[in-house]
Amino acid sequence: TLQVADLMEWLPRNHTPLIVAGDFNATADEKALAPLTGPRFFSALPQDATMTTLNPAMGHRERVIDHIFAERRRFEPVAASRIGDVPENGKYPSDHFGVRATLRVV
Repeated sequence: TLQVADLMEWLPRNHTPLIVAGDFNATADEKALAPLTGPRFFSALPQDATMTTLNPAMGHRERVIDHIFAERRRFEPVAASRIGDVPENGKYPSDHFGVRATLRVV
């Protein structure tokens, strides 16, 4: 909660279009992420885009803890998906899957 509060204080409020992405170690419905799912931002990764961003092959339980948040007044969601979820030569690039989003500037 404190880290998200610090992040929100750090983000500019000068009309710069903002996208905030990363490993938040929390699902979007957790209270700690409320500032990023409230009136200013939306999740560019809709619930049906992926069941997990944690790689079950690495022993993780399924949860979406990697997020892309975009400002509501600046962007519209177009598409979102998970990436890096297919092993190459039997190896995954990470214990997390990547996420990507296509956004339209409004």
